[in-house]
Amino acid sequence: MDTKDKNILDHNTIKTTWTIGSKLLIIGFLLIVMTIGLAMIGGLIEDRGDTKTEAIDEIHNTWGKTQVLQGPILTVPYIEYNWSYKDKKIKNSDKTETVKELQKTLRFVHLLPDTLNIQGDIKPSIRYRGIYEAVVYNSSLNISGKFSKIDLKEWQILDKDIRYDLATMSYGISDLRGVEDRIKITINDTEKYFEPGIKLSQVSKAIPSGVSTSASLDKTKDSYEFNLDIKLRGSSSIQFLPYGKSTTVHLSSNWDNPSFIGDFLPATRDIDNDGFTATWKVVDINRPYPQKFLGEDIQRLYQGAEQQTKQYRHDSQKSNSHSRYVSAFGVDLQIPVDIYQKNYRAVEYGLLIIILTFITFFFVEVFRKRPIHPLQYLLVGSSLVLFFGLLISLSEHIGFDMAYLVASVATILSVVLYSISVFRQRKAILSLFGILSLFYIFVYQLLQMQDYALILGMIMLFVVLAVVMYISRNIDWYNITNTTKK
Repeated sequence: MDTKDKNILDHNTIKTTWTIGSKLLIIGFLLIVMTIGLAMIGGLIEDRGDTKTEAIDEIHNTWGKTQVLQGPILTVPYIEYNWSYKDKKIKNSDKTETVKELQKTLRFVHLLPDTLNIQGDIKPSIRYRGIYEAVVYNSSLNISGKFSKIDLKEWQILDKDIRYDLATMSYGISDLRGVEDRIKITINDTEKYFEPGIKLSQVSKAIPSGVSTSASLDKTKDSYEFNLDIKLRGSSSIQFLPYGKSTTVHLSSNWDNPSFIGDFLPATRDIDNDGFTATWKVVDINRPYPQKFLGEDIQRLYQGAEQQTKQYRHDSQKSNSHSRYVSAFGVDLQIPVDIYQKNYRAVEYGLLIIILTFITFFFVEVFRKRPIHPLQYLLVGSSLVLFFGLLISLSEHIGFDMAYLVASVATILSVVLYSISVFRQRKAILSLFGILSLFYIFVYQLLQMQDYALILGMIMLFVVLAVVMYISRNIDWYNITNTTKK
């Protein structure tokens, strides 16, 4: 080989190397553009999710929000005696004398029940606002239990100073709009109707929303049994507070996808296609507050709830639609599939699919010596990005699984049919079809998993990288033309 031929070969090698290098730079730039497109699709999914949340909130606001039930709390007044000293002017004299006066002040003690038993039947239904749906329910609850004989000797309060006739009973219902009928309570043999609102300001600090009634206790009784029925509407979930020294809650429903939430799980539960039954049993030692509160001390019930709510929101990086009261427990009636969460997870794998597709096109270009224009890369990448827009729009109407099938088939066919004019070789086209199909099938499997998605995704990336390294092992990147001729 003479000097002239050698210079021509070196020139062609440098030209080919710069061509491949420029192509890789362009592909990298296109990947950045595709990333922006995926981010826009992700923003669209978030916006649609926010729209769904607003629609659900509208349903909840008109039907009744999540219900949290507190109580009952028995408030008993007592007389507190205090001596006061005043200087009083002596009549017809310039002198004064100190006068001792006995003052009487009405104070309050707040008691939680010894036993609290709740039997409930929940009948959920679906309400729609446009294309969005929300779970609401009607519930029938029977609440019963008893308060033990009132004994305040630990605070040196004598029985003669207790005003049994002025006692009140309070019950907390977080959203009173859900109450369907007047609430009647039977205390021993006396029937009373609850009135809206909490009468005493001290109790209202522990029960921000609820009902109350006068109790007029008989001081001769050894215990005070109560029984009441509530027909209550609510949305999404219902929770209870374990105010009894011994609390038992039994719920049944025809909803077959419950999520048990709060600080206590059911002691027993049974879930099948016909619904669920669950029973909770909680004793006073399980919760961080006592059975009796003196005066303003009762606000600990709600202050603890606020503190725990803030901590919960900080830990989970999200806020609930209702306050998470301290020691609350209950059931959340979940809709089985959240399409927006699945769509958002799918977008997270979008860049991976685009990169692998571009790698496939690049190797076809190298080995088959079929130059592919950057515009063709852009069109293929845009088709892959639009897959996720098609997926979210379809899944709102036909469900995620069917939408994924339709969108993936449409995207694969569009890319493969377009590649016919690019590759012009049946083997390369079939290989592209098989590779894209495997990509979308694998991503779908990852979306169905929770615990193993990360490890399977990493294994897939490792395998793909190993395959790419194996395929490209014999490529002379400084002399692509001669490598492909071999």
